[in-house]
Amino acid sequence: YNGDGLGGVLGVIIYLLLSPILMFTIPNEVKQSYERDGRTSPVSAIWGLWFLLPIIGNIIWFVKVQHALNDFWRSKGAAA
Repeated sequence: YNGDGLGGVLGVIIYLLLSPILMFTIPNEVKQSYERDGRTSPVSAIWGLWFLLPIIGNIIWFVKVQHALNDFWRSKGAAA
């Protein structure tokens, strides 16, 4: 969307070798997108700690981060 953040070869390497790191970087990138728009983000890198709580933590992480990302794109005019 804006050319910042992980992507390409680096993103694939981190995903394959160090996937738990993505639990912190993805919400952080969502937060940065909100901040670039001058809005307060509902998620931050600290949300990656939900990863430590088996099963239910991953579900909470996914739902909250995905909801924040969906809201961001809706604010840009994406169809709901």
